[in-house]
Amino acid sequence: MSEKLKKFEFEYLGVPAIILILSPVLFLTLRYGVGSAIFVVHDQLDETIINYVFAARYFGADVYDKMMCGIPASSIAPFAPGFVILYKIFNVYTAFLIQHIIVIITAFFGMYACVKQTSKNNFAAFLSAILFAMLPVHSIYGNIVMGMPLLLWCVLKILKAEKKRNLIFPFFLLAYLALTTSLSLSGWAVLGIMLVLAIEESIRKKKVQAPLFIAFGILLGLYALLNKDLIINALTGAGFVSHRIEFDLKTVGVNFFVSLKNILLDGASEYEAVSKHEPIIIVAAIALIISAFNKNARKYLPLLGALLGAILLTAILYAFFNTTFFIRVQSLLPGMFTSFQFSRVYYFLPALWYILSGVSLAAIFEAFPEKGKVVSFILTDIIFLAVLAFLVKDQDGIFHQNLVASLSNEKRSYYVSMKNLYAEDVMQEIEDAIGEDIDTYRVAHIGMCPVASLIHGFGTIDGYSNNYPLSYKHEFREIIKDELELSEFNKAYFDDWGNRCYILYHEWANAYMLSKYYQGSIDDLHLNFDKMKEMNCKYIFSAAPINDCEQYGLSAIGAFDSSVSYWRVYVYKIY
Repeated sequence: MSEKLKKFEFEYLGVPAIILILSPVLFLTLRYGVGSAIFVVHDQLDETIINYVFAARYFGADVYDKMMCGIPASSIAPFAPGFVILYKIFNVYTAFLIQHIIVIITAFFGMYACVKQTSKNNFAAFLSAILFAMLPVHSIYGNIVMGMPLLLWCVLKILKAEKKRNLIFPFFLLAYLALTTSLSLSGWAVLGIMLVLAIEESIRKKKVQAPLFIAFGILLGLYALLNKDLIINALTGAGFVSHRIEFDLKTVGVNFFVSLKNILLDGASEYEAVSKHEPIIIVAAIALIISAFNKNARKYLPLLGALLGAILLTAILYAFFNTTFFIRVQSLLPGMFTSFQFSRVYYFLPALWYILSGVSLAAIFEAFPEKGKVVSFILTDIIFLAVLAFLVKDQDGIFHQNLVASLSNEKRSYYVSMKNLYAEDVMQEIEDAIGEDIDTYRVAHIGMCPVASLIHGFGTIDGYSNNYPLSYKHEFREIIKDELELSEFNKAYFDDWGNRCYILYHEWANAYMLSKYYQGSIDDLHLNFDKMKEMNCKYIFSAAPINDCEQYGLSAIGAFDSSVSYWRVYVYKIY
């Protein structure tokens, strides 16, 4: 019975498992319509999704005229270019939902294949795949985290391939991963590891390992093709001078050992790559003890040690890149490398932790003699269910939030869906109320991010980008310079960082997500309205009313809201 369970091809249960993992998202979509499911807003739906929408809407353009008075397309390039086609074919809600589903499918089958390949235990592979696919995920970044197990599986298959035809599928999957991951976020580290591995294997085997170099070439070629502007600018300084050269994050670094402890023990240390691995530490400890003293499980001891070593090495690199010493050295590097986040090696950690969980479950499952396999099955399932419950209860997790929203209409209002955030009905009502050709004017926002306006089609003078022209930052600053003088926080936020090129009101700090339930108002506004008019900005969209707006040369168009909208938008015309 146990041997059959171990060898059963659980990939046949993959589709039902994925449907179960996605069930709350799918339920909300089917019940309330596409765009009604709950996804992470911060750094995803409030800004980065525009990279895909514009790449699809203005395909091939060098400049996107609608945003920030004409932003270079390379400034908001999509992190996973392969998904742009979805935004070309479907509306933004459907495209993002499909992107999310593809990322979850990649996570599940990639983890299943990887653990199956390494542990030879299909049951443990199936359980670990479910756990990994349950992690909180920023799907907007594609497969930078959730594609790592599939990447490792490809490498393992290439290393063990005996015939050339066995290389075709891994090479194809590597191309898929290059299209759905980011050079600037994780690709640089992947390329470095692939090159070192190819060289190391060639030296060890005293023969050039052509398949590994071909794999490296596939990744390098596609990354170079998809990021040619970024690479040229980084290497030659061609193009525009980035606002990043003014970055002064006043980072003094973190103590190496404090940083190391945090990344090893805190499963939510990096929100883009949340691993929630706290219970896996216990599972791995149990597996190590069992493997050390049990002859049936002892074969897993080297693999458990290798995985723990890889986790520790990655954590050490992360901690080192956050030290004061490294930050000072990095400040001496040229151009954009002074602000490059080398610590993003943490993208590898969630996959490593859950591969470790799969191998640990395999060791525990096989620890008992044949007559005791029922006990091992029960024990493995208990451990799996405990970790699963830990993930399901995570209040920041997509599964938990959509489940709560599915079960309670009252609690549904706690969360923000794409339909709420983009408020298409409100945006259309505003366009109709303005009554001018939408392509003949620009708008600015106070207390609200520009994403809803940009998706609707309004041109804006504001926007978010982590790499836009320094000259535009300086020009935009002329609008808010007096406001910045009234708030040291806002001044540092804009001058020393400035990715959010937003109008900052001194009494609100850097607030840009004030919902329609916000009760405040604007009483003392200090903006350069002449500069705004010079930039063809004719209207202001505010998240709260501007009292005595006439004193600023503004006239109120109206307040716009709906039952669906996250915002109540107060619209003013600049005279």
